[in-house]
Amino acid sequence: GRMQWTCTGIIARFGEAGRFYTNDASAVCPGREALRNVFQLNDEEAARKEEEMISVCTKACQWLDQKHGTFGDVGIDIVVDADLKVWLLEINSNHQHAIPSYLDDDLQMYRNVLAKPFEFAKAWAGFTSS
Repeated sequence: GRMQWTCTGIIARFGEAGRFYTNDASAVCPGREALRNVFQLNDEEAARKEEEMISVCTKACQWLDQKHGTFGDVGIDIVVDADLKVWLLEINSNHQHAIPSYLDDDLQMYRNVLAKPFEFAKAWAGFTSS
């Protein structure tokens, strides 16, 4: 609504052992929960890592806007490796908006993900958010 990139939510997807893809949307959990469980981070460490992930993605989106025009809504696939380094894999302009619906405890994220493109379109058309 303010024509600035924001993070709507972070979701971790897990692939089956021995596989190199995570397209099975049934194995999902909130990103911060995954950081705590997989990497044994405490709440403060997980929050800092989440901020770093958002920063990497925001910078990538700003670069994308400068080089290729305005997108307004994307899904970004990243990996956090065993050394806690954040790697950007791909930016999807046609991402899977339904994945947050698999998080039974956070349907608000799903609603936000669905609403963001409309908020952007409203701002892009010159209507201000109240």
